[in-house]
Amino acid sequence: MWIQLIIYGRLKQYLSAPRDLMEKEKWEITEGTTTGDILKALNIADNLGIVPVVNGSHCFDKERVLKDGDIILLYPMVSGG
Repeated sequence: MWIQLIIYGRLKQYLSAPRDLMEKEKWEITEGTTTGDILKALNIADNLGIVPVVNGSHCFDKERVLKDGDIILLYPMVSGG
């Protein structure tokens, strides 16, 4: 199974995962891989407040099982008024 992973903005500079892992846009995953597994593979700490967007919808459930062809976007959290 394959997913597409896109990391936006300056988020990459705050991640401690190996650069080659962050630069890969297509990831081969095993059946049962969750959004939480992807965040863990990238060493994304919970306190960074990153919420993945899966196929155009925010995914607050880290136990969501990914499917072949899913597109995961990671955005840095922003705030404003």
